[in-house]
Amino acid sequence: MLRKITAIMCAVCLATFSACSFAQDNNVNDRKVDEVALSAAEDIAKDAASVAGKDYGNISMPENINIQQPEGVYILETKLDIPDKQQTESKGRALFEKYFGDEFDESCFSFSDGSGAAGYENGEHGGSYSGDLNICKKDIHFNQYEVRDGASYYDLPDDCDKALGEGYSFKTAGDACDNIRGRLGELLGDTNDLELSLSSLAAFDNDGDKLLFVSGGYSYKGIMLEEKQSPYFKDDGDKMSFYSTANVRAVTDNNGEILSLFSETGRKVVSAKKQDRLLLLSDAAELLHSELSELSDHKISSIELRYCCRVDDDTDMDKKTLVYEPTWIFVTDSDETGFNRSDIKVSAVTGEIFLEVDR
Repeated sequence: MLRKITAIMCAVCLATFSACSFAQDNNVNDRKVDEVALSAAEDIAKDAASVAGKDYGNISMPENINIQQPEGVYILETKLDIPDKQQTESKGRALFEKYFGDEFDESCFSFSDGSGAAGYENGEHGGSYSGDLNICKKDIHFNQYEVRDGASYYDLPDDCDKALGEGYSFKTAGDACDNIRGRLGELLGDTNDLELSLSSLAAFDNDGDKLLFVSGGYSYKGIMLEEKQSPYFKDDGDKMSFYSTANVRAVTDNNGEILSLFSETGRKVVSAKKQDRLLLLSDAAELLHSELSELSDHKISSIELRYCCRVDDDTDMDKKTLVYEPTWIFVTDSDETGFNRSDIKVSAVTGEIFLEVDR
């Protein structure tokens, strides 16, 4: 099987993510390379540890690489878990009742048969549910706090042991995330075969209030499904994109109480085909060195192993069975927020390389 290097066109989405230019060669999509050699999947963590701090030609690896050995590695087939109107009304009511507790007022609940969405509005308290859940207290919304000057940012799980600072009920970022993940899991309920996972945390001050912002998604047997935004664009007639999956974002108070939450409609795993062999991180790094040697130097700030879904078009995404395959993500040019980042993706199945470039 031949692999190719593909330029992915990305732009700012929801004022959160922006892509930085990697490619200086307009013919990057035309290059072909030989078939890759796959290795035992049971060596993922051991191999990843051997890569830390190394230079692969013009590509420098981070000093710390925290890749845990997963329970297994799979190619996943998934479908969107969309509720019907009756389920939306009953689950919407149940979610609002659970979230607002004793403050829930039945007269403030509504359901639109036309749009198929449940809603709740009671002064500063409000929300909507249609598969996606958007809910808040005290007029605090997640998107106001995604990037804020003076905030302290933590990548998970790398920064779990780092202290949060004064004013919080938790000693470390890991303590906070364990508490918040538990609260989110209790509210959101069954996630089929997927497990709720958090990938980043920000601690910040808002007019004297100590707040926390968390973001994440879902994992399957120890590997997260890619939750980052990746808009759909065409590149020289080719249709290419990466599909973001079940993003979860929340703002909490200093005790972990959820003040604002956005959760996208989840997916359910239809089938999981175990992969005993795949492209290990060291081989992916060597591949980048050989294929990107003529491009500018790359300093990798972090490395992730995720399930990523490449799609050919953006039509009827809700109805499609989407396939996710294990993918190495090399993060470059990331600022401390983690939002302004650019990725190089390498399929751990085929070795195909995907470059983010400016639109």
